[in-house]
Amino acid sequence: ASGSGSGRVGQVLFSAHRAVIGDLVGVLVHPNDEAVAEAARAFGNLSRDTQIRRFMAGSRADEALVMLLDHNSRDVVFAVAGALVNIAADPECKEVLLDEDLQGCDKLVSVVRRAGLRDLPMAAVGCKALYNLLLDLNSPNGPPMMAVEDETLGMLYTSLDELLDATEGGGGDGYQDLLAAGGALHNLLGHFLASQTQTLNNYEDLGEEKN
Repeated sequence: ASGSGSGRVGQVLFSAHRAVIGDLVGVLVHPNDEAVAEAARAFGNLSRDTQIRRFMAGSRADEALVMLLDHNSRDVVFAVAGALVNIAADPECKEVLLDEDLQGCDKLVSVVRRAGLRDLPMAAVGCKALYNLLLDLNSPNGPPMMAVEDETLGMLYTSLDELLDATEGGGGDGYQDLLAAGGALHNLLGHFLASQTQTLNNYEDLGEEKN
């Protein structure tokens, strides 16, 4: 009986969340930046739940978040990037960031590059979202990393190189957070780009053998 009771509670809570999400999507297009940032932060909390993330995708709330990545308010972009860390970590939901029209991946790269040393928390959260997005793109079950332009990946790798060099030796939580998130993303990209170079070399070797 307790099992069915908890199931009913879960259904009620999920129904309530669905209603809240519908309201929050409306707030994301509000002219007040503070309201938009609050709504994005709420999505950051809600998106920790798998079921909620799937509903966000079905209601296109995730698309609305991606579109806000180039908002002119720093607080909005930071809150949105935080929510996208969770969405990017879910193989069933991360496709929204690979959509060619929405250009979510490119926007996240721009967030990191613009933030740089001027805004360490922003750079770190952008790195976390990108790491989660790219992490399983080489696995058989995930979409291929080819879904992201080589030029974008190369540009991001170079930017991280410079950023991590400049951050090395810095003190404070902001520096440590960026070093951890940026370092993990830098390593991931390094392995992928190295494998790409090896693949190209193999193709060239095969071409020479035929000649």
